[in-house]
Amino acid sequence: MSGPPTPPRDKGVMPGLLQKDPTDGAMKYNPADPKVANGWVAGVAQERSEEGQEAASVYEKAAKQLTAAYMKFCAVSHTLGQANSDLIVLLRGQRMALNSETETIVRSVMDLKLLLDHFQRDELDRLKELAEVAERLQRLKDSGFLDAVAETILKLEGV
Repeated sequence: MSGPPTPPRDKGVMPGLLQKDPTDGAMKYNPADPKVANGWVAGVAQERSEEGQEAASVYEKAAKQLTAAYMKFCAVSHTLGQANSDLIVLLRGQRMALNSETETIVRSVMDLKLLLDHFQRDELDRLKELAEVAERLQRLKDSGFLDAVAETILKLEGV
């Protein structure tokens, strides 16, 4: 950059001290002139002061908005935290009830299974006995014993 920047003309910083730059023909202040240097510094300082006030205003507005958002966040966070705690207590209660009910049902099913197993064993024993009796009857029939008994009964009856 060649020389100090040209202060904006709309600020009215020493408009009579502009000189034509021989290198590019632009109108610029001569930084060697003490009046220009002092005026330029004053203009830049005033401009920076206005920018600083504007930045401070923007900062204050942003800080207020951020504080308000933070307060809302804290309120929502507290509400959600309380609701979360309530839901956890409710969920634990439901889980304990479910476990208790499940244990009761399992116990009942096991008791029923034992009862059915007992009945099933009795039925199986009866079926085995019936099968054995049927086999014995078949052997008696095959040996002719049942035919002899039937003829004897018929003779005794007089048929």
